[in-house]
Amino acid sequence: MFSLPALLIGACAFAAAAVAASGDGCRAGCSLAIAAYYFSEGSNLTFIATIFAIGGGGYQALLPYNPAITNPDYVVTGDRVLVPFPCSCLGLPAAPASTFLAGAIPYPLPLPRGGGDTYDAVAANYADLTTAAWLEATNAYPPGRIPGGDGRVNVTINCSCGDERVSPRYGLFLTYPLWDGETLESVAAQYGFSSPAEMELIRRYNPGMGGVSGKGIVFIPVKDPNGSYHPLKSGVGIVLLFCELLCIYAKFEEALSAPNPTEALDELIDPSLRGDYPVDSALKIASLAKSCTHEEPGMRPTMRSVVVALMALTANTDLRDMDYHPF
Repeated sequence: MFSLPALLIGACAFAAAAVAASGDGCRAGCSLAIAAYYFSEGSNLTFIATIFAIGGGGYQALLPYNPAITNPDYVVTGDRVLVPFPCSCLGLPAAPASTFLAGAIPYPLPLPRGGGDTYDAVAANYADLTTAAWLEATNAYPPGRIPGGDGRVNVTINCSCGDERVSPRYGLFLTYPLWDGETLESVAAQYGFSSPAEMELIRRYNPGMGGVSGKGIVFIPVKDPNGSYHPLKSGVGIVLLFCELLCIYAKFEEALSAPNPTEALDELIDPSLRGDYPVDSALKIASLAKSCTHEEPGMRPTMRSVVVALMALTANTDLRDMDYHPF
């Protein structure tokens, strides 16, 4: 007879395989992604809000994502303005089964800056967040010219909602076009990812982009305006997170049985956090892992209750603030 830990490890392997089997396409998007818009000479926040179809407050809606902008009438050329947009699971018009994650931003015609209604003219307004070729592939209009008047182009900006195979910790990502002299590594360092382990994590989110300079788009986990990372909103991601904890349940059990559980648990937490994590939440997760290995089967929680408990914990603000690293 298999032991409970062996069965749960097998379940974890199945969950990981299910994620891998989903392939490079998508089944669902996420409500929020963020674009890094290169602020060029002549740009202004009102124009940016317009081309991203941000209603309800216009450029004011951008300010919570850009706390460094203290004067909306003055933004330094070359700075990145962070722009929120929804990230959807879309299909190519010519092949609907070929799915990908992107924002489909409705772009009203004629163009705000003129220049002719072409994909090149539309893409030129988005500071390398998209290209004319990608707009042509993701819209039904023929190349060359697109209808004027009351027509509309969907501006397709690629995005990420995270990857359960990499980490369940991050679900909010920045779409960042690399400009001259920039690399994945230099951009990651700007957003707080600089240690060897953190850089390896970022490279896994961006396969093939390591060392590439000045071209392409990279995806970086970022915090929301409240200063919190968003965990993946996925049952599989939650199970994988719990499986990582369960794999070292014996260490947790020892820590929880110590005279001072808080001090003993602190020795198991990533030292790079320097004690900056919610102790109560860590103790609750440790206790949950321990309860799943109870000697009496009837005292063990159901997997449903485990998932519900983890969802409640990951929804806690303090837990979202904790930088996640596998133990």
